[in-house]
Amino acid sequence: MENIILNAAGISKTYHAGSVDVEALKKSDVLFKKGEFTAIVGKSGSGKSTLLRIIGTMDRPDEGTVEIFCTDRKNGGVLSAFRRRNIGFIYQDYSLFPEFTAYENIVVPFALDNKNAPEEEIDGILESLGISHCKGK
Repeated sequence: MENIILNAAGISKTYHAGSVDVEALKKSDVLFKKGEFTAIVGKSGSGKSTLLRIIGTMDRPDEGTVEIFCTDRKNGGVLSAFRRRNIGFIYQDYSLFPEFTAYENIVVPFALDNKNAPEEEIDGILESLGISHCKGK
């Protein structure tokens, strides 16, 4: 289908805590199309974070498939680079490297790809986030 960015079909995930099994997702489907805005809402423990980790390629489902840009994402070796180049994460707790400046935290993905980070591009990112004043902090 055209304009589909992500399609997750029949995804299930069970966590094992000692003798207790917790089904976080059970044969769940989700589809995102280009240009759509989607909110994932639900009460605590309903599987929102598990779903986001799976469709964001940070975790794998026990069953089902996740296709991003019409490609099945099963190869762990390329997932890290794919995620770095194509998926953005904003964590509630920021998940920054505390020993790095704001500028250095933004440069990390460039360094992982062995690329020079254009300073004007990094300055643009800081500006768009409204944190130019934190560049060296």
